[in-house]
Amino acid sequence: MGLRVALGATPRDIFQMVVGRGLRLIAAGLCVGLICAFVLIEISVRRSLSSKPERPSNLRSSWCAPCSGGTGGVLHSRAASHGR
Repeated sequence: MGLRVALGATPRDIFQMVVGRGLRLIAAGLCVGLICAFVLIEISVRRSLSSKPERPSNLRSSWCAPCSGGTGGVLHSRAASHGR
């Protein structure tokens, strides 16, 4: 930036350069984040649709998760759904 000012860039040019780079970074982050979110949603939907609800361990995990609060219920339901 200092070199650009030394070569005659106006404050407006510097401002546009900084804001332009910032907006490009934000746009790239949004794109990567949205792609990752859609991929993770697809994976979680496929995993939840592939489990069979008639298995006793799945019934137990679906009952335990809403009843027990916090991460303990989530961890317990995951362990129960894997037969642990």
